Amino acid sequence: MIDQAMILAAGLGTRMQYLTKDIPKPMISVNGISLIERHLQYLYKNKISKLVINTHYKAEVFEEFVKSLEISKKFELYFSREKDLLGTAGGVKNALSFLGKDPFFVINSDSIFVDQESAFDLLEARWDRDYMPMLMLLAKKDKAFGYWAKGDFDMDAHGRLNQNDETRDFINPGMYLMDYKLFDSYKNDVLQFYPEVFKDLMNQDKLYGCVYNGDWYHIGDLKAYEIYSNLK
Repeated sequence: MIDQAMILAAGLGTRMQYLTKDIPKPMISVNGISLIERHLQYLYKNKISKLVINTHYKAEVFEEFVKSLEISKKFELYFSREKDLLGTAGGVKNALSFLGKDPFFVINSDSIFVDQESAFDLLEARWDRDYMPMLMLLAKKDKAFGYWAKGDFDMDAHGRLNQNDETRDFINPGMYLMDYKLFDSYKNDVLQFYPEVFKDLMNQDKLYGCVYNGDWYHIGDLKAYEIYSNLK
C-alpha cells in the first residue's frame, strides 16, 4: 500500500485577490474549515501516514498553522520550503529527499474531492510502475466545479492522454501517482508539469490517466470560492 503523499502548497494564490493578502491560499477557510485541514483529513482517511508539503509564500505563517492543527500529529510530516518558486514539478523534484524511492501521491492544495470510490485506491489499482512514470486522475467536465476552460486531455483506449483536439473530454484536477524516476532526465531546478513534463510524456506516449467518478471542486480563484461558499 502506498502511504506517502505530497501537497503542492507553494503558490502565491494571486487569483484569490484580497483573501491571500496576509495568508497563503491553503489557509483560506471554506465553509468553516481551511483548505489545508480538509486535505489533511482526506489524506488521513485514505491511510496516508507520511506527508510532505512544499511552502514558499508566507512560509513561516503557513508551517506554524499546519503544525497547530491537531490532525497534523497523525502524520510523519515534512515541509519542503522553497526560497524561490520552483514550479509544480520542480517543487516535487526538490522534495524527493523526503519522499525517497518509494512511489507517492501528489495533490494540489486547492482541489476538494468528494469520493464515490477512493481516488487513492483508484490510482493505485490502475498504476503499473513498470511503464507509467506517472498516472493522472482525470475528472469529467460534467462533475467538475470551478473549471472554466475547454478541457485538458482526451484519452485513448489504452489510457494514454493526448491534446489533439481543441475541446477535450477530461480535466486534470491535480492528483497524481508518481515514481521518483520521472525526474531523472530533468536537470533544471525550476520545472512545470504543464507544459514541460506533460508534453514530454505525451510525446513518448507515456502520460496515462484514469477517470474519477466522484465530484471535484476547484477553489482556484475568487469566483469559485464565492460560489462554493454559497453552495453548502
